Amino acid sequence: MVVAAQAVHAILPITHMGARGDGIAGSLYIPGGVPGDAVQLDANGDIASIIPGPNRAIPACRHFGICGGCALQHINNTTYADWVSERLLAALSQHGIAPRLVHPPHISPAGSRRRASLKAMREGKHLRLGYNKQGTHDLVDLQHCPVLSESITDILTALRPLLVSLLKDRAAATIEITACDTGLDMIIRGLTNLDLDKRMHLVEFAQMPAHHIARLTVDAGDGYETFALNATPTLTFDGIQVAMPPASFAQATPDGEQAMIDAVKEAVGSSKTVADLFCGLGTFTLPLSAHAKIHAVDAALLPVQALQPSARLHRRPITTEHRDLFRRPLTPNELNMFDAVVFDPPRAGANDQCRAIATSTVQTVVAISCNPNTFARDAKTLVDGGYALEAIWPIGQFLWSLHVEVVALFTR
Repeated sequence: MVVAAQAVHAILPITHMGARGDGIAGSLYIPGGVPGDAVQLDANGDIASIIPGPNRAIPACRHFGICGGCALQHINNTTYADWVSERLLAALSQHGIAPRLVHPPHISPAGSRRRASLKAMREGKHLRLGYNKQGTHDLVDLQHCPVLSESITDILTALRPLLVSLLKDRAAATIEITACDTGLDMIIRGLTNLDLDKRMHLVEFAQMPAHHIARLTVDAGDGYETFALNATPTLTFDGIQVAMPPASFAQATPDGEQAMIDAVKEAVGSSKTVADLFCGLGTFTLPLSAHAKIHAVDAALLPVQALQPSARLHRRPITTEHRDLFRRPLTPNELNMFDAVVFDPPRAGANDQCRAIATSTVQTVVAISCNPNTFARDAKTLVDGGYALEAIWPIGQFLWSLHVEVVALFTR
């Protein structure tokens, strides 16, 4: 941002960035500002102009500044990596917490995102397909996305004529795509009044070899209906394939997932009995089970059921439990049976479960979080209960976005 020149009253350096990606100069938040820039103020204290600094970068996407998917393409790689760590440290500092060790951040590269959720709207013979514009519900008609994997960007081109033929004018749909071991697992939501011809069109589309679709599922509002199953969608953890139920959660990038697994394994160390809470399909359960007995718990029944046969087939020492940890967290007595507890909750965090952990005798606690604010809140609960925050591993799977993740080690 450069504003027409006015009489300059003061020049302030932009020293860091806030949680929403704004540059900060003193007490001022500067939209689009980058550490290393300087801001010129007029006599009224208003921004007269920004003097660009050395830490800027040319945005990689033509939609940057309009699309709401990325907020930080205008900063260079080093500045972005620094911000990922600083975002976590700032959230913790609000609760008076500082980790003893901050590992270098892991940043996923461009073109590695293996899952996407996009919206589509038909406008006459044209289809808008993409993400919402910043701060609105209007759609950016996505022609280019440097963060998505090639397999996903390729299918988006083919989807356009398909959705034009299926949607009524001004009708909308949501497309969720995960690139898994066996191809693309795709869910289309919002398609209604599908007659036989449209159903056949969907099946034919999914069965075309060039589209590499493992499974196509449609949710018209009354549940999932599988239209094509060319191969069972699977994800692999520690060399073990797990079948994916529809709408299964997967980490955003394979390399980010591996960085998390490596950090969790390092944090758990030599613990022999581990509770893996909010376990999903077994992202951490299966790698940890190579050297420890694992009790895996999740409120989602289908992922737990998918994990069970894979664990049995490979003779991993894993027990599973279907349990809503928000309504019925593991009690301190139950937790005391384990050497370590690992938990990876949704964005809301694990407030009640952390309260139970804080009054347990578990020696090692490993938290994985996709929300710095709820992570810091839960960390405060653990620290108040007598744990020390030994280390954090910052993770930037969502390149150039404001989304930051972390693995953290707490010990008594």
